[in-house]
Amino acid sequence: MAAQHIANGMFGMILVEPEGGLPKVDHEYYAMQSEIYTEQKLGAKGELTQSYDKLLDEKPEYVVLNGAVGALTKDKPMHAKVGETVLIVHSQANRDSRPHPHVSPHFQTKPKA
Repeated sequence: MAAQHIANGMFGMILVEPEGGLPKVDHEYYAMQSEIYTEQKLGAKGELTQSYDKLLDEKPEYVVLNGAVGALTKDKPMHAKVGETVLIVHSQANRDSRPHPHVSPHFQTKPKA
């Protein structure tokens, strides 16, 4: 079934740019959201068994970005300095999501004149 293929990683992301390309930016980030449906509880160690029931009910054990828990927080956070331009491309494999940026108070400063 299609949902099982998607849950097993058979999905991808492609950015189609307009003729002439997109404006230049200082940083480009890509975030692919997907789900992992397991029989085991959240945080279980070792090899996990896929749960077809959770897949059909759309109740994932994990909702991940770029295939891993914490991938964009601790492993490879998206950094930019005040005044830099950023392109963030987000895609999701199964679930509907409404991504929106959260800016750290550390970066909520005005550039020096």
